[in-house]
Amino acid sequence: MLSLKRDFKLIADLNNKNVFLTGAGNGIGRGIAIIMARQGANLFITDIDLKSAQETVNILNTDKNFFCKLDVTNIDSITNAVNKCIAQYGKIDILVNNAGIPEPQNSSLSKQEIYDLVMDVNLTGTVNCTETVIPYMKKQKYGKIINIASIAGLGARRTGGVYTLSKAGVIRYTKGLAVELGGYNINVNSISPGAVWTDFQKNAINVDKKYSDEDARNLFDKRYVPMMPLGRTQSPEDIGNLAAFLASDDACNITGQNINVDSGAVIV
Repeated sequence: MLSLKRDFKLIADLNNKNVFLTGAGNGIGRGIAIIMARQGANLFITDIDLKSAQETVNILNTDKNFFCKLDVTNIDSITNAVNKCIAQYGKIDILVNNAGIPEPQNSSLSKQEIYDLVMDVNLTGTVNCTETVIPYMKKQKYGKIINIASIAGLGARRTGGVYTLSKAGVIRYTKGLAVELGGYNINVNSISPGAVWTDFQKNAINVDKKYSDEDARNLFDKRYVPMMPLGRTQSPEDIGNLAAFLASDDACNITGQNINVDSGAVIV
């Protein structure tokens, strides 16, 4: 269980920086929220599951964080959430596009429907959230945009072709946007996680509901640890640590980069 209640080192100074974070109801998004809160950030937590978003805010346990339902496939929902964040904080300093889904398994959806769903959430959702926030960042001539991609976007992985395509698109969009927005003092980077144990992964492994949570975790480690030179999988906090640094002014000269947090998986 991730918690604020422990000693920690200051990774980056995010004191009073305002963060708009998507897909923060669990997993990597919640891990990012917790790490950034430790650095002093104000967090506007969004998720398609309102209850999960509220649970994340409850974990953060301060009065400067807020939550809102957000469907990244719906422009009106995005506009509404961004407007609420601006009304609450006055500005958005940092945008973290984390909302994402895997390819549905054992689904009654057609291949076209699966393609549309995965691309709408993972790529189009990232683009639409970003394009909604950009005008505010341009006006203030300051901003940090962090897109959560995947090492699947760098080559063939056991994640399905459409998921791989969607994350490759996020990485390329990040690089193009960094060039476009550099003149406005806006940094744009992406993070590609490796194998992170979350409900996302647990449900993918246990799609037939035949394993206990412990057995599913053991299968996860057995599958991925041998692929990683460091011999360990990743946690949501690992992704949060890098996101916090990239969101800080200490990373002011880093833009257009995709950084892997994967225990070296992509080099073998």
